Amino acid sequence: MRQHLILAALLVSSAAHAETKKQNKLHAPIDIRAVVDQLDVFKDDAGSVLVVPKVAALKGDVEKWVFYGDAKTVYQQRVIGNSIEGDKYQWVVWSPRVQGIQQAFVDSDPTGVKITCTNKKDGSRTLTPLPPDQARKVLAKATFLPPLWERQARFLARDDDGVYFYVDELQEDYGGKAFRVFVGKKGAVKEAAMINVVSDSAGEIYQTKTGELKIVTGTDGKAYWKKGGKKTELVVLEPIKNRYLIIASSASTERSAWFATSSDGSLGRMKLSGSVVLVTGGASGLGAATARRLVAGGAKAVIVDRDEVKGAALAAELGGVFAKADVTEPAQIEAAIAEAGKLGPLRVAVSCAGVGWAARTLDKTGTPHDLDLFKTVIGINLIGTFNVLRLSAAAMSKNDPLENGERGVIVNTASVAAFDGQIGQIAYAASKAGVAGMTLPAARDLGVVGIRVVTLAPGIFDTPMLGSLSEEVRAALAKDVVFPKRLGDPAEYGAMVAAIVETGYLNGETIRLDGALRMPPK
Repeated sequence: MRQHLILAALLVSSAAHAETKKQNKLHAPIDIRAVVDQLDVFKDDAGSVLVVPKVAALKGDVEKWVFYGDAKTVYQQRVIGNSIEGDKYQWVVWSPRVQGIQQAFVDSDPTGVKITCTNKKDGSRTLTPLPPDQARKVLAKATFLPPLWERQARFLARDDDGVYFYVDELQEDYGGKAFRVFVGKKGAVKEAAMINVVSDSAGEIYQTKTGELKIVTGTDGKAYWKKGGKKTELVVLEPIKNRYLIIASSASTERSAWFATSSDGSLGRMKLSGSVVLVTGGASGLGAATARRLVAGGAKAVIVDRDEVKGAALAAELGGVFAKADVTEPAQIEAAIAEAGKLGPLRVAVSCAGVGWAARTLDKTGTPHDLDLFKTVIGINLIGTFNVLRLSAAAMSKNDPLENGERGVIVNTASVAAFDGQIGQIAYAASKAGVAGMTLPAARDLGVVGIRVVTLAPGIFDTPMLGSLSEEVRAALAKDVVFPKRLGDPAEYGAMVAAIVETGYLNGETIRLDGALRMPPK
């Protein structure tokens, strides 16, 4: 069975052949006389030829005998891998192009060779085998040259902000070493001016005018970037062959940047580390626990609350920013979002601000529910949540998208009361049902700009609101929880928010977090 290797691969264009012809004249042609009888030649309608080893010759060091070019000049291809099944075999090759990158597979059998590219412009093409006499003429007349590119990948890593760190070196055919370091985000990598390279048994240190890249040898595979006294641990992308960084100009002499890191599965999704988050109701309870968890994951937090004392204290503890605001006041929320913008693009907004009120639709005397109180609960819990959602979404929509197109995540707080509203919870249940009801349409509205919306519906949590209750009362509240038989820990709520942020496929859903609680009527 063929190995479907997902690797960056390219076929050298005829334009690149012409541009680098003078360059390659400096290097001696490759002598194929010892293996000429073990090579097959295939040709397409455009006159391009592919030279590969015969199936019977697929023994030992044969990967260097794959060439592609016109009938006069063919260039050695860097083979990533091959697979064999009977008389069929597959080569996977790569090399720089004038423009961009594509995946390419060369599938061969006795009837012909099909070169398949993912690039829409190139599509796929079929080459047919030349008769033995014509093949011998091509092999005798063609000039076999080293690869068009002089360099090979040595090291590739990135930080949590999507900044890449790439080291390449000369191919052995061109003398080897002569390291270069490139730093930057996808599509905007720039070469860092080298100062010195230090290498010993402990690892390698590349000193540049931009910063210092340290690669530690051993099984841990760690690497660090040091700049201005700040040391950042990097994510090493191994094996390097599966995550090619191609830096190619029209002369095929690496200058401007283009990444092909399709195997870097963790890239492109939302990450807590380095993200700016805004948490309303963040001074206490679920909001405070959420802020702590997100900051522990590397986020930069803006704590939004009406309690200036507690909010400012928590922000100072977490190294974040406090913004005093009422969620029902658009101008105040806009100001809080502006504070977040000073830390970087707002990626995450969590609404935990809310109030509760116990009153029946009609009390025991027949008096109707106070309408102003109903409006207050709806105003804070539902309208306030929507106010934060709409203004956060407006800010997030202006963010540069991540590689998967995502710009932000909004997490709202409903309650199990949205589904199991008890006697006396008419206002609270209505407000939380509204929050749950907004979730799917909001996700559908905002999907076009790459913003996800998810709602959590917590059960009975051990928040400061319940802190003054006796153990007997708290036990009574927990008795209907299926398992575990206890109140929820606010830290669990924060952990769930963190999971939502980093789970890119989770969208448009209301999630109960309640220990399988189904609340009785009272």
